This record gives sequence, C-alpha cells and structure tokens, in this order.
Amino acid sequence: MSRAMSHGRRRGVAAAAVLVGAAALLTVGPPVSPARAVDEVTDSAVTVSGRMGQLGDDWSDLKVTVSQTKNLTNQSVTVTWTGAPKTKFYAKDPNANYLQVMQCWGPDPDAPDFRETCEWGVGRYKKNGDKTEVEPPEQRSPVPADPLEDGLLRTGARLIPFRSALDGSRTPDGSPEDPFPAEGLPPDSPLKPAEVLSNYFGIYTSNEIPFAVTTGDGSGRAVFEVRNAVRDPHLGCGVRTGGASGAPRRCWLVIVPRGEREVDGTHQEIVTYRGALTPSIFADRLVVPLDFTPVDAGCPLDREERGTVGTEMIAEAVLAWQPALCANNGPVFAYSTTGDEEAVRQVLDASNDGPGLAFTSDPVVPEEGQPPVVQTPVAVSSVVIAFNIDLRLAGTVPPEMEPLRRTLVRNLKLTPRLLAKLLTQSYVRDVPDGNQKNYVADNPRSLGVDPEFLALNPDFAYIDNGFAPDGIVVPYGNFAAAREVWRWVLADPSARDWLNGKPDGLGGGPHGKGMEVNPNYRFVSAGAQDYFPRTDPSCINPEERPDLEEWQQEPSPGRCTLDLFPYAPSLGESAYQTLRADTKQASNWQPSFDRSIPGKYGKEPPKQVGQRFALSITDSASAARYGLHTAQLCKAVTDADGNMAASDCRTADTTGMLAGADAMVPSKVPGVRTIDPLRAVATPKAYPLTMVTYAAATLGAPAEARRDYASLLRYVAGNGQQPGQQPGQLPEGYAPLPQAMRAQTLTVADTLERYQPPSPSPTPTPNQPPATTAPAASEAPTSTPTDTASEVPNQGVPPTPAPPAPSQSPPVGKPIAQLTPGSPLGQVRWVVVALLVVGVLGGMAGPVLLMVSRRLRSNSGGPA
Repeated sequence: MSRAMSHGRRRGVAAAAVLVGAAALLTVGPPVSPARAVDEVTDSAVTVSGRMGQLGDDWSDLKVTVSQTKNLTNQSVTVTWTGAPKTKFYAKDPNANYLQVMQCWGPDPDAPDFRETCEWGVGRYKKNGDKTEVEPPEQRSPVPADPLEDGLLRTGARLIPFRSALDGSRTPDGSPEDPFPAEGLPPDSPLKPAEVLSNYFGIYTSNEIPFAVTTGDGSGRAVFEVRNAVRDPHLGCGVRTGGASGAPRRCWLVIVPRGEREVDGTHQEIVTYRGALTPSIFADRLVVPLDFTPVDAGCPLDREERGTVGTEMIAEAVLAWQPALCANNGPVFAYSTTGDEEAVRQVLDASNDGPGLAFTSDPVVPEEGQPPVVQTPVAVSSVVIAFNIDLRLAGTVPPEMEPLRRTLVRNLKLTPRLLAKLLTQSYVRDVPDGNQKNYVADNPRSLGVDPEFLALNPDFAYIDNGFAPDGIVVPYGNFAAAREVWRWVLADPSARDWLNGKPDGLGGGPHGKGMEVNPNYRFVSAGAQDYFPRTDPSCINPEERPDLEEWQQEPSPGRCTLDLFPYAPSLGESAYQTLRADTKQASNWQPSFDRSIPGKYGKEPPKQVGQRFALSITDSASAARYGLHTAQLCKAVTDADGNMAASDCRTADTTGMLAGADAMVPSKVPGVRTIDPLRAVATPKAYPLTMVTYAAATLGAPAEARRDYASLLRYVAGNGQQPGQQPGQLPEGYAPLPQAMRAQTLTVADTLERYQPPSPSPTPTPNQPPATTAPAASEAPTSTPTDTASEVPNQGVPPTPAPPAPSQSPPVGKPIAQLTPGSPLGQVRWVVVALLVVGVLGGMAGPVLLMVSRRLRSNSGGPA
C-alpha cells in the first residue's frame, strides 16, 4: 500500500505569534524556522480568554491562541498565551502557575462526562499518573485524602474512566461495580493509574502536556501534537460519524490553567499535585475546537494508480497534492518513499509494471538500451537540523535570563565542525561508557559544554552542566540528502582538518590541544557518505545480577551504540521524535521471568517539558509540520584576540532556500542543477543545504501513463506552488518554484505527453537525453565542475561504507559503489539495504497495520 493511501494527506503546521517581550531576550536575532516564521498564525487560528477561577485564581487576563484549528491531520499546532502569572518551581518541576494541555473527543465540551474523553493521566512525564478522582461527585468539601500513595492506587481509590471513541469501551473506575483488573496480580496488589489506562495510551504514546511554563512577562509557548484517528484510533478525530457522507468527528484542545491554590481554595507556597480532571480544576478549562480533514478524504482506493517513487524530501508536497490531482475523476498517483538511487533504478527499469516517474535530487542518465528520460524541478526544500530544547538554567543567572527559565530555546547556531562532532560520536556522552574510552574521555562531555558551541550560543553558558542531548537523531538509509550534509561539512577546511585528526585547538582533549574526532569515524574525511554512520563499537558491559538466574542475566556485549543511539526510520520520523523529545534510547535491561519470552532493553520515555534537549537531521517540510525551530548554519570566525564567534549565518526560510537553489550549478543533464557547496557558501543568504527535487519520467511508459504524469507536472507547476494548508496547496517548509523553473516544468510536461516512440531502427544513441529537455532556470555559474564530487578535496576515495544493519555495529571500511550525480545506474546496493530495513521496521509495523486495517473496515462499512 502506498504511503499516500495508508496515511492520507500530510501538511505542515502554522504557529502563533503571541510570544513576545522576555522570550525575545533569549538570543539576538529572529527565531529560525523553515520557510516561514514558526510563530505565524493561520487564518483558522483561535484565541480564547480566561476568567475568574472556581478556586479563586484569577485568569481574567489570560489569552490563549491556537495557531491552526482547521484542515488538521497528524501534525503539531502552536499554543501561545499572554496575561498569565509567572511559573513557580519547586525543585525541578513547576509547582504553580502553569498550563496543562490535552486532546479530547467528546461531542459536548460542556457535558459532565466530557473529561472521560480526554487523553490524560498516564503521567507521560511523571511516575505518578493523575487521572484520579480527587473530589468524588458526592463530596465537594472537605477535600478527601489523595487516593495516590507513592504513585499507587490505594484501597478504595476511584479513577475517572477514559472512554474510547473507537468502540465506546471504557476503563474501570475502581468502584465495587467496576473494579480494577487483578489479572496476573496478587488480590491486594496496588495499581498505578497508567496500568489501568495502558490499553488506550501510555507514557510512550500520550500527547498530553502536563507543564507548559509561563515566562516572567506573562507569556508562553508550547507545541502540541494533534492526532487524527489513524495515529490515535481511541480519539477518533476525523472519522466520519454519520456514514460515508457524514461530517468528520470534531475534537477539542483543552487548556487547563493551574494556579497557586489547593482544591479547597486555600493559597499554598507548595501546591499539592492534583489531577487536571479534578472537577474544581477542570472547571477553569479553556476549550478550542479542532476540525480535522476526514481520514478517508484521500483518493479512492478502488481505482488504478499511477506509481511514483522517490526521495522523502518531496513527501509532504506529494501527499498534499494528491487529493487535488484525483478530484473530478482525475488520475490517482501512488507514492512510495525510497532512496534517490533506488528511485532512479526503478524508473529506468524497462518493465511496464514499475513506476513511470521518480522523484530525486540527482541527475538521471539512462544506460544503453534503456528508454530516454525527461527531468524537471518540482520542489525546493532543504535539509535542516531541528531542535527542541528547554532552557534549563542552573544557579544564579543574569536578570534578563531569569524569566526564561525552562522556556523553549528559539535560536541555535551551528557550524560544519560542530555538526561533524555530533555526527561522529566524539562527545563523551555520545559513546557508550565514554568516560572509560581513552579516545574520547578528555573531549567535552556534550555539545552544551563545548567551547566552540558556547562561543556561538553564549546563553548556554548558564545551563545545567548535566543537561545534554542524547546524541543527534538521524534517519536510516542511503539518500542524497545525507550525502549533501557530508559535502557541506567537508567543504569547510576546519571541519575537514578536524575529521582528519587535527584537534580543534580550543584546549583540553587527549593531547591538551582541544577536542579530537572519534577515530572510528576517521574514514568520513575521505569522501562524502550518502548515509549517517554509527560506527563506534563501544558497549556498556553487562553487570552481574545476583538476584537473577543465569538465563535472565543481561547478555554480552551489553548496551551498544545502536541501543543507546538508534536510527529513526525516516526523515519525517526523525522530526516527530524531536517534537516528542523521544530518542527511542533503550538503556535498561528488563529480564524475562518466562523462559519462552526473551528479555529486552527497555526504552526511555519521552523527556519531560523543561528537560528536553533533542536534536535531529530532518527535512524542512517535516520540521514545519511539527512546529520545530531549525538551526542557523554559520561560518566560525576567530578575532584578533582568539575569540570565536558566528559569522554569516544562513536560515532555511524561503529567501535562504531560493538563494540556495540559484547558487546551484549545471549538471551533465541539461535542465538539472546540483549543489556546489563552495558556491553556496559564497552566495549571500544562500542556505547551503537547499535541495531541489526533480521529477524524472521515463518516455518508455505507455502513452496513457505519460499523459497522466504530464498532468501531474502541470498541476505542480501551477496551483501546486500556492502555499497554504488547503488540499492541493504547497505545504510549509517548501519555497515556491521560481517562474523559470515552473516554465521548464510545463515544457517538459508537453514533451512527456507528446513524445512519439522511435521506430525500432535506427538504434537510439546511448546516454543522450532528449533534445527537447528545457534549459535550466538560471545558467550563470561561477564554476562548472564536471562532477559535483570534485568540489570537495579527496571526495570519493576510498569507497563509502554501506550503512549498518540496526541490529549490529556498523562495518568500517567495507567498499561499496557510490552514486555520483549524473552517472549511470547499475548497482544493487538497495536490494541489501531493503532487506535490512525490513528487519528494522518489522517490529514497528503491527500498530500501523492495525490502524490502517481499522480505517479500511470503517470505509467498507464493517466494524471500526
């Protein structure tokens, strides 16, 4: 099943522009975001106002804006507010004056049982859940004892049940008529609330925000993940409730303000943690409607599809365009993501069963005997470093910084060498048991304390020294986007020298000359990789557990690189994990007490709001969809006194991406341009990791198929370049194609449709693209390399190692053919990679297939 058919339309997310004042003090310069300002609201933004609270807290000045409330899918929305009292902290957690945010599906937000439809209470960020009935309906005063003792439900405790939109089932409330489950537990064994709710959602899956912090000027910002029924069937958002033509189920974003009073109305310095669903607290809720695109609003499932395949850089755009393309009985285009090389291999396959159009960033040259190909631009986007970081300040800080404690960082600067450090496991924290590894033990513990990083990001000098990212999340696989990241890094002399073993010269390090590269990554200096290696072989050796039998002991070699720093399955998932601050790190051995079930490494839950320090490599459209800020890419300069600072920082916005596209140089294929890292850096404002995605269509496809592909290109060059959230529009994270590129695409569409296959003789000239291919949008390069690899010294020697199977340490130095832009395809590497990926994704397929099957049964009239 195509990604389009199984997941429906994906769109980027707008955000709100209410966070002002103190938040702007965090860094100099504007917040950075892909293609547009992250805090810009859409035309469906909604603002709601607070009121005097039932317990006596005054929320009359509170105004909360939700950035987008219509045409929603699985994405994020930005919640911003003003007029709230500053958050108070007790130890590490907010103690008073914060907001709590949740998603609910109940049809009537004023109904007494509305709170039963809210996804809340597993304590995603706390060990103690709080979906507890602190005030039983029959007793409002005095306040009864908290039914939680040490996070466990004591005898006689009652829980507010959760009711599923999928089938109407509900959790027990603990009453004699509806007792908690005791299966597998001793008769008097206490339960945690999360265990009662675990059939519906849990700490690894809930989207609730327990603590949203307000700054010193009364403003705040939180990014909330909204979900439709495909990702969260128990919420059921977007499912048609009145048959095939019925309206999609409306859901609700519920914001609960928490003040400084106990549930009996008394003011306290240290407020007891009470549940958001407690009646007197829930009464102050602010409710915003969420209207989702119907989950069955995609193209018909019973019509023939035209296959397309290719880079994930185009995924958001293709899935946005599909409903418009198939409307009014238009053609249905299936789309499957794969690496650039494999996409080209498939489209060059002479078989009529293969896809007739591939999306790739690389020039395509058919081999002898293969049909000719036309190729044209369809989208401009970029590779970005997304981040989700809370400013966890430690100790005394400057007065202007104090109001920002635990708020989201909005600006981050990176250089090629800093990114190289992150990608090579060269920080102590990024190596399993790194303190015991002499080749990194004297390097900085993490990015947050690296002198080079602090020189570019001085506000991080005030963060807790123990606050650090769990590496950088990178996607698995071979693809052009990874190669271009490495080419940008290697084009910088200081980064290339550092990868070759030269210390950074900033003090410390194993030789007192500064931080050095992890030697297990020395090979990357020889040439740009088309994947992100995880090649450090270190492991944390298992410890003997005398309380366990031998067969229950943690197996050798223990926790290794891919346990602690696993790959993300895709660019989109990389962004999603960053939004949730969820690296999927498996750090604790969980033995099995049943010989038929093997033990496993338990995954860490997503980080708590206020404790997040997540970084990832993703694409600009995925970052925009999830409301993530992205790093500025800068040059590092040193002044006469030896002080380092950032210079000429570039942003992945529309201006930066269009300048980056204009800085590209012609390739061997007319009309197709490729990245020249040196020219990109030399071009003012050009974002260096800009990518142009091209559609490569085979002229060997049947005439009817070519006509359909031509209609796709015409739409892409027209209405498909109109930015917006409506079906058929260009999602956030893309820059609209320049007019010259649109004209080129229209010309190629005509060529594709009108092409007349030659007679059997004479034999076509090999490696010669059609003469009718349109010229490039701009033809004035300062340099015209015969091969893009030549722009980086020593690139391509020795051959690139293959990406590792996630279940084992990556091989180092194993030769494998590398795709050079413009060269013929004839490699079989992706056959092996596909087999490896099947092993990685197999364990993830169950929940996805379950949701898809439910959707299909719903569409066919069967039970949901």
